[in-house]
Amino acid sequence: MAEQVRLRSLQQNGSDDGTGAALLDRFGVEEDVRWRWGVCVRARLCGVYALRPRWAELVQRLLSEVDGMLARG
Repeated sequence: MAEQVRLRSLQQNGSDDGTGAALLDRFGVEEDVRWRWGVCVRARLCGVYALRPRWAELVQRLLSEVDGMLARG
C-alpha cells in the first residue's frame, strides 16, 4: 500500500510527498523489509508502466531508483 501511495504522488505531483514513508514509519516497518519490498514493487511497476508511453518519464525514474537501491544492496 505504501508503494501505491507513493506512486500516486509521483503520478500526480511528479515527486514523492513522503506519505508512503510516513505510513511505513507509523507501522514500524524495518528498513530491510522496506528495501526488499521497494525494489520488488518498483521493478514490477517499471514493467507495467513501460507498456504505456505516457509514463515513460515515470518508468525512467523508477528504473533509476531500482538501480540505485540494488547498487547499495
